[in-house]
Amino acid sequence: MICPKCNFKQSDDNVECLQCGIIFSKYCNFDEIGFKTSVFFPEQVNMEEKKIKYLDKLLFDVETETSIVFLLGRIFLFCVIFFWGLKFIISPMASNFAANSFLHIINKVIHEAGHLVFSPFGQFMMGIGGTLAQLVVPIFILLIFLITNRDPLSASFCLWWFSENIMELAPYINDAKLQTFLQSDKSFLIGKGIHDWAFILEELDLMNYAHLIANLVHTTGVALMLTSFIWIFKLLYKQITQFMKS
Repeated sequence: MICPKCNFKQSDDNVECLQCGIIFSKYCNFDEIGFKTSVFFPEQVNMEEKKIKYLDKLLFDVETETSIVFLLGRIFLFCVIFFWGLKFIISPMASNFAANSFLHIINKVIHEAGHLVFSPFGQFMMGIGGTLAQLVVPIFILLIFLITNRDPLSASFCLWWFSENIMELAPYINDAKLQTFLQSDKSFLIGKGIHDWAFILEELDLMNYAHLIANLVHTTGVALMLTSFIWIFKLLYKQITQFMKS
């Protein structure tokens, strides 16, 4: 037989390869009288390769042909959210920079709608419903682009939006003790005079950890935003390469 890994020819009676040391039973298929053929492609390895190829296609597949107008438009959009995203990242959490962007208006509408959607499930779910909606909506759209539309580039932009939402929530969580957001028209409220995260953390008996939780949330948002940069850049680089070849 021939080893399926290093192609070393040896006796069919060997349990492991004399050259590379692999165990044949983990790599090869057997029949009643021995190996089916002298060269094997391990089923287990093939399955892993298929999974890797599927994920690679799912996450990094790009159009084989695209117009220069669309390509330049995508590059311009990436430049905008890249430098804008850097501003989100370098701005201190306490500055609440996210609340000063126009995206805050969109996020606020989604947030408030979440309170209404989750209100039938009790006061606590109503309180946390705004935050859930603010996070679920970008992820839901991301999955639609990724799985249904097979458009990883649009999905990667949604990841940026998701990370921006997370970074927008961090100052709100950090404000739970002082509740200064109640005097701001840029706050998220479940009702007049009610601070979402003050209510949530009090219900969970986690008010003393508000600052820690806020910092963890902010750090998570930064990490995901950096991930979105890498994802978008890789897709655009691949698309530019294909465009140059065509």
